[in-house]
Amino acid sequence: MSSEELFLAALCDKANVPLLSVSSISSFNEHPYFLQLAQDETTQFNGVAALLRAFKWRTVVFIYEDAADSSQILSHLHDTFRDNDVDTVHDIGITLRATDDQIIKKLHNLRTMRTSTIIVHASVYLASQIFKNAKTLEMISGNFAWIVTSKTMNLLDFQDSAVVDGSSKIAWQ
Repeated sequence: MSSEELFLAALCDKANVPLLSVSSISSFNEHPYFLQLAQDETTQFNGVAALLRAFKWRTVVFIYEDAADSSQILSHLHDTFRDNDVDTVHDIGITLRATDDQIIKKLHNLRTMRTSTIIVHASVYLASQIFKNAKTLEMISGNFAWIVTSKTMNLLDFQDSAVVDGSSKIAWQ
């Protein structure tokens, strides 16, 4: 939750007034008057962990949009993966303001890591930039397996061939 959401949730708890929020991070246990309307992004990590187990992929790299709620999402992801014997060898935060050169540099570093399974949890805009640059580096049709979370998937435009060409190794979660 952002600091603004925490402040409002605390006020609503004190006044016993419900707060309807479109936040994707649930905190009902801590703030019973904070009612979340959006799907909890963190629940999907159980499904991702099951997919990883099914393919016997035990190590992953997690690419995420570096935003205000990133630490909470990372905490949930690490807890879920640890419970499922999946090792996150590296977390890569990328801001919305990242240039193509910055994204390429971060993707290029993936080639030296001991895993080829990559999970992307980013807005559609940032995910499109990531995949465009991964395609430039020949990482889409190569030896890499990509898993996309619902944060990206729910709004991804399948008509954008720059994003989906060669995507036979992308698991749409």
